[in-house]
Amino acid sequence: MPYNKHMSTRERQISNDLANLALSVSKIGVWEWHVSTDTFACSDGLNVLFGLSDNEALTYEQFISLFQFDDGPKMEQAIYRAMENDQIFSAELRIVWPDGSLHWMLCHGQVFPKRDKTTKVLGTCMLIDKRKRAEIKLHESEQRFRNMADTAPVLIWVSGPTGLLTYFNKPWLNFTGRKPGEDLGTGWKEVIHPDDLHYCTLVYTTAFKNREPYRVEYRVRRYDGKFLWMLDKGVPRYSKNGEFLGFVGSMIEVEEIRSSKKRQQELEEVNRKLRQQSEQLIEISKSKDEFISLASHQLRTPATGVKQYIGMLMDGYAGELNTDQITMLQTAYESNERQLRIIDDLLKVAHVDAGQVTLIKSSTDLVQLIKSVLDEQADKFKQRDQKVVFQHINRQITIKIDAERMRMVLENLIDNASKYTPQGKTISITLEKDIDNIIISIIDQGVGIAKKDTSKLFQKFSRIDNPLSTLVGGTGLGLYWVKKIILLHNGTIDVESKLHRGSTFTFTIPRRNNK
Repeated sequence: MPYNKHMSTRERQISNDLANLALSVSKIGVWEWHVSTDTFACSDGLNVLFGLSDNEALTYEQFISLFQFDDGPKMEQAIYRAMENDQIFSAELRIVWPDGSLHWMLCHGQVFPKRDKTTKVLGTCMLIDKRKRAEIKLHESEQRFRNMADTAPVLIWVSGPTGLLTYFNKPWLNFTGRKPGEDLGTGWKEVIHPDDLHYCTLVYTTAFKNREPYRVEYRVRRYDGKFLWMLDKGVPRYSKNGEFLGFVGSMIEVEEIRSSKKRQQELEEVNRKLRQQSEQLIEISKSKDEFISLASHQLRTPATGVKQYIGMLMDGYAGELNTDQITMLQTAYESNERQLRIIDDLLKVAHVDAGQVTLIKSSTDLVQLIKSVLDEQADKFKQRDQKVVFQHINRQITIKIDAERMRMVLENLIDNASKYTPQGKTISITLEKDIDNIIISIIDQGVGIAKKDTSKLFQKFSRIDNPLSTLVGGTGLGLYWVKKIILLHNGTIDVESKLHRGSTFTFTIPRRNNK
């Protein structure tokens, strides 16, 4: 609660009322423990979150006892570790209300030392039941799939969108005698008969390229070294919005039925089990998307409320603040801003993954649009001592696009070029057109990207390690969202890069159907 000894009684009341309103809107409870005097105080909102009456007084020991029996010690350990290291702490813990119901609480806090000795600990608590239920549901869904796959009478494998295999069930491992992880990626080729490997790989890569189902028979080395004929059948899998996720396949031994009349019946059974596995994978993908959307929406409302009221306090609505109070509020405000940016990224990706993005196209001059983006970021280029060159032959290039979302695409790509380019270097933007397409390139002289990492750039939650990655920060969602928006415009995006020499991001938008 903000407090100033020079405030009048009325001013202090207004300050407290504003702070309490901010906490109420964001559904956050606040507590304070003075270590030297062992006194404990909390907001009324904290009592409500713990299922207690509004004005019920608590001691520190009583507060810790409100957590489930094995989570109370975890809370104390987090606090004392923070006290030892002079840092903040965070923990997700369970609490039990007086009615016996179990709930999840997210607890944050910070210690405030004085002359190398902690004098008090400030903390916040927030209920996160909805998010935890979503997480538990997702975990249970994935576990059900693995349990089902591990008990299935067939050998099951799953590949990702790059073609590399990411999962084998226990029957596969038991059959081949391989250890978990040995067959991931391309390791599975080691158990294929040398005479069958080329044909098997050709069938798989062709089907993957065309994204069409396939079936193939080849010999696989069993755990005892004997090669047996197997029937492998794979189908492509997609998310609910049509994004290609890779393949799922199942295999059965056909050594004895290779020339048998029973073969058709066995194949039909394999196909049925394959459909079941595919449906399960699609359900897991839907659960992940739903969890991201739910968590983002749930977090944005309280975070926005906190931002508004912190801003009001900093603007003096509750009275004059001292230097320490302003510093603490500024730190909280900046932390809240970072949280909101992450939430916004999650929401944008959740919407585009759910197919909820509808382009609103209008005739747009790309020359002026790019100039506008560069003007907005001019101060940033100046601070970083970076030169920016915009090259375009035509004075005006007009195309029908969603101007607002295309502006965000350009902002993202140009901002990335700036962030990953050292001071004193040049960033170039080129705009040109041919008979079929509009082509835009963003060229930097930055740290560059290793060839092995370029395939990860446009994947969700993917970040590339480089000398600036820890300084720049980010969620790994920006380029994923950029590619989605460009695809919605029927365009393409590619990258060419060399380590320590910079990168070129080029995207095209077809002129046909965009006039």
